[in-house]
Amino acid sequence: MATSAETSNEWRHIAIMVVIAVAVAGYYTGLQSPMNPEGVNPDEESALVHGAEHASHHEMIQPARSYNEMRQAESGPNGSWITSISMLHPDCTDLFTEFAILEDEKLSALEVRSKNRAFNGAPPTVPHPIDQLTVEACA
Repeated sequence: MATSAETSNEWRHIAIMVVIAVAVAGYYTGLQSPMNPEGVNPDEESALVHGAEHASHHEMIQPARSYNEMRQAESGPNGSWITSISMLHPDCTDLFTEFAILEDEKLSALEVRSKNRAFNGAPPTVPHPIDQLTVEACA
């Protein structure tokens, strides 16, 4: 004869198995159902649910652009900037040209470099006050 503790344990196991079975069935049913049921227009449903005000906001939304279109579009504060490697050093055509550095030029360059460093090997210091409130302050 089963005791009441064993009977309640059996019912507990059965209840857990039923919950797991319902969860698994719901998961696979959700995977098979379409996102937009046939015959239902999402725009009409949205207008009915959220009212005419939401429908007018829907018209103002811009369509999504591809990454290629975003790259080609001029946007933001730097949108009009043109970058090209050929603009950086237009006079340097031969990559294997050897440059002769004079001792006086090297010493003057090192002196200018040391004015902008805390010590030899340190990164350069910022020559102006730091204002991190705007993007333009970094340029």
